[in-house]
Amino acid sequence: RLFSSLTKSTKNASVLQDAKQRDLLLHRHSDLASIDGVMQKLTENGKFDQLANNATFLTTLQLAKTTSFDHSRVSYFTEDSGRYLVLAEENEHQFPWISLRLPSDGQHDHPLLRDVISEILECHLKTIAKRKEFVLDCDSVAMETVLEMLGKPKFVPDGNFAYFHMNDKQCSDLMKKTFPVPEGFAVKCIQEKDYQLVIEAWDYCDSHVMVKKRLRHLPSVGIYTNEGQLASFMSTHTMGQMSHLYTLPEFRGLGLGKATE
Repeated sequence: RLFSSLTKSTKNASVLQDAKQRDLLLHRHSDLASIDGVMQKLTENGKFDQLANNATFLTTLQLAKTTSFDHSRVSYFTEDSGRYLVLAEENEHQFPWISLRLPSDGQHDHPLLRDVISEILECHLKTIAKRKEFVLDCDSVAMETVLEMLGKPKFVPDGNFAYFHMNDKQCSDLMKKTFPVPEGFAVKCIQEKDYQLVIEAWDYCDSHVMVKKRLRHLPSVGIYTNEGQLASFMSTHTMGQMSHLYTLPEFRGLGLGKATE
């Protein structure tokens, strides 16, 4: 959900009061070696790689390792019991993103959950107050806890969120399939000359600066005509989600969207 128009009560919410009454709980991990160790622990050396609630974290880590995208400050936070993992992304061009991982057994430790939320919000409250909005990715129990601790701020939900996750066999089977593009088209990464076209076709576009940086540094797919015109495209968010599948109106009905995705 995207939270916006945070009320002034946020500054006086229990999140700050709770945090001042106890020692710091969370440990921040920002270097790749430390993050890799955290993920090995949480997935039991890869045993739980296919859990949907690990997907955001594993994908973000993989992007950090394999791309030169360094325009976001992404940190992982853990606490000693190992039940909770929080990912937080901040940059100067867009709202902050906070993702709280559901424990592997699907059960919350409610007192610990409140402490974790209290501390992670305290770390980012200044940024949230400055930006007036943030994205929160978590289950409904954690969501209600956050709302309660923030004093029920006004927010704009973008609907219920559900993971679409593929296991190793499904990925392997998919890679064996072919999705040929129609004659007269070719698949390429989105070319720099078309970055502005992507922005103009995006009704609810992020920061233009961030979109261009993501297109330059992260994976993307563009289907081009033989004459070099971009017809259909899809890009990648900094946390690994495929985003903004779009086919220009004059090229619709040809199967380009399916081929792009």
